[in-house]
Amino acid sequence: MQAPEVLTLKEASDRTPKGEQRLRDAIDLDPNSPSVDPLRTRLYRVKQADIAREKDVVGAVEVTEEEKRKNFIEALSQLNEPDGGFTIDPRTGAAEAAGFFVSVHPEHEVAVPIASVNPQSVMRYARQKREVLGQEGNFFGGWHDPETGIVSFDVSSKAQSAEEARRLSAAHGQVAFFDAQTFDSVEVDASQRNRIENIIEGSGGND
Repeated sequence: MQAPEVLTLKEASDRTPKGEQRLRDAIDLDPNSPSVDPLRTRLYRVKQADIAREKDVVGAVEVTEEEKRKNFIEALSQLNEPDGGFTIDPRTGAAEAAGFFVSVHPEHEVAVPIASVNPQSVMRYARQKREVLGQEGNFFGGWHDPETGIVSFDVSSKAQSAEEARRLSAAHGQVAFFDAQTFDSVEVDASQRNRIENIIEGSGGND
């Protein structure tokens, strides 16, 4: 397994399954480091190209109400795992499979202890934030912080690179951003956990 800094340009640009695995291995060596952000972005480009090719073959796929319901159930189940989470396009009900997602609207964040998370708390948030979630470019996000056991619900935006996601996270006081390619959170500022805990204290959790 190679360290990120010794990946050659050719290796980092390899779009084969072997090349993709090499990127993932390099990222895993130091997953929260800014030094691997370019590799995360490269992995996103690979995934983005794959999705575009699939759309060219099968065309646009409409998400049915039953599929939306299944997406919701799956999203909720993912919160049970530490560092689990979801990013859903509220306009289609589809889970986002590529990109980097950041909460750039801290005023809309709600924090809930994992023991209090249930379908009702998720639907309550979706109803309360219906207007802002319905705006173009906004996504419904949820994340189970493995360090605190707190689940954050938020209005997320999609960044086109890990570098941009890191900048936005720092600018908006976020603990981490979500990498949909590796399906994990990338920690940016651990000190912001105090702010999230204060949301619970100040708002009563999921009111």
